[in-house]
Amino acid sequence: MGKLYNLARMSTATVGTGTITLGSAVPGFLTFAGAGVSNGDVVSYAVADGANSEIGTGTYTSAGTTLTRAVNKSTNGNAAISLSGTAQVFITPRAEDLNTTPTTQVFTSGSGTYTTPAGVLWLEVELIGGGGGGGAGGTGGNTGAAGTATTFGTLTGNGGSGGNVGGAGGTGGAASGGYDNQTGGSGQAAYIAGATALQGGSGGNGIYGGTASGGNGLIAAGTAAASSGAGGGGGTATVNGQNAGTGGGAGGSVKAIIGSPAATYAYTVGSGGAGGTIGTGAQAGSAGAAGKIVVREHYTG
Repeated sequence: MGKLYNLARMSTATVGTGTITLGSAVPGFLTFAGAGVSNGDVVSYAVADGANSEIGTGTYTSAGTTLTRAVNKSTNGNAAISLSGTAQVFITPRAEDLNTTPTTQVFTSGSGTYTTPAGVLWLEVELIGGGGGGGAGGTGGNTGAAGTATTFGTLTGNGGSGGNVGGAGGTGGAASGGYDNQTGGSGQAAYIAGATALQGGSGGNGIYGGTASGGNGLIAAGTAAASSGAGGGGGTATVNGQNAGTGGGAGGSVKAIIGSPAATYAYTVGSGGAGGTIGTGAQAGSAGAAGKIVVREHYTG
């Protein structure tokens, strides 16, 4: 999509089908520079030259004051019209500028560099950190591992902490950088020693839901939904007098709008924490879910 600026309309003495050399502002209008066009900007333009006209995109060069021509539609079979030397050139929206559906990229693992597609005016970014793993139950059971952070540029959704063996659930990850920064949900506390077949705590929920259920009796802890950033479930204790595992915390989430986006952004998708390893007379905790980044690319304002 070409950039748009208000009231830019200029004359040109150019003859033929080549690059346009811009002249002066048409009375009542502004030069391209006066309207705010910068050197190297790709703009949507049109040319009116008597009975002939064209519309397209062009790159503006401030030195020599020129505009290249990539024609979308014209009265010359959609090719560049042959200019007479008395044409007017102006910035205007094309149909393509007004009817562009946003595109979406989703990242569910790894790290790398995001490249902003050509023509994108603003980005809508949503992300969540990895969920913490559920704690294991029983004597000798271990806590779940913490999830890791998801980042996109300066946006950060931290991973949830792992669940424990008895007691409180893992805490949700914090978040920062957006207009809506949500701390992930905490994992559910486990039932405490004193009865047989103690149920493990469920994992914490993030903005995508998907939490893992805690183990119950001889049933293992459930599986967190893929790429949801939810916490893993705590493992059950099957022996009287032992603690069950608590749920892992969910990853923190961010929603952000990025106007005038940069050309590239570094990103990392947080991984889910491993579930706690099994103790005596108990079940292991389940792993937290990995995080996710959703980037919606908008070509119109």
